[in-house]
Amino acid sequence: MLIPVLLILAVLALMITVGLQRNRERIRAAEGGVDKGSQMVGAICDRAAQSLASLQNADGSWSGDMASTMRVLFNLKGTAYETDRLYETALGFVREQSGHLAPTVEVMSLGWFLLGADLVSPAELRFLLEDRATPEGLYRHAPESIEEDLLLLGVLPGLGMDASRLATALGDFLDRVGPVPPAWWLRSAYLASLVAESGSPEARTLRDRLVEGWRSADRVSGAAEVEPWEALDALSLAAYVKLRAEKCLSDADRCNSLNAPVRALLGGRADGLWTDAETTSVVLNALTTYRRVLEARIAGSAQR
Repeated sequence: MLIPVLLILAVLALMITVGLQRNRERIRAAEGGVDKGSQMVGAICDRAAQSLASLQNADGSWSGDMASTMRVLFNLKGTAYETDRLYETALGFVREQSGHLAPTVEVMSLGWFLLGADLVSPAELRFLLEDRATPEGLYRHAPESIEEDLLLLGVLPGLGMDASRLATALGDFLDRVGPVPPAWWLRSAYLASLVAESGSPEARTLRDRLVEGWRSADRVSGAAEVEPWEALDALSLAAYVKLRAEKCLSDADRCNSLNAPVRALLGGRADGLWTDAETTSVVLNALTTYRRVLEARIAGSAQR
């Protein structure tokens, strides 16, 4: 009686060993696939950076325009490409033009993010804000434009000013905003995300609020949230990938469903260029964030 029992136990032990071995092999195979995916995305990011560099003028700017150059730099800030020569060259252009900054909230705010008080006079910026403030507590220059207000969420604390009143005013504005395209919500949420990376809790809250607004607008428009990806232009799709990747990282979620929109975003762009410098810089930011998701998947598999 004892021998059959021992045989059964031996068979069970062998089955468990074989099962564990196969599971380890599957994990190694998955790690290898994810690692290759990370390398591929990294190579595409490098090509995108090279494309951006090829579009720079001799003075380091893009299109010879201060605001456009600053927007590209802001998209690259905080990524691995912040230390690249293309970034430093463009930043040099901004420094050289410091005496010719356009007195707009956008340019002054972007200048503050990029170089702080070395580029922008706090007193001059405060004066500009006092002149532009609306009774509602906003600083926008157009009825449906909130880009400048979102930027200021990360600027005001550095000026010794409270950002909570502006955040409340923005929340009230979103409550009553009229019909706007779903892409408006996505692009605004993307900008709020960049500002949140500067350490603004108000921008982080607004980012989440804007993402929810996009989901609601997307349902009303009758478009699916994730398919077809072709319904979103490259800029809006890149914003979506960035926002989803951030959520995946904060939730420690593998987010395999994010692979499909990334494939749609890549869209065979072997040259690493998406329509223009600003769009390409947004895509580059999105893909570097997605690559962190891939790396987190590898780390998670290694812990199993």
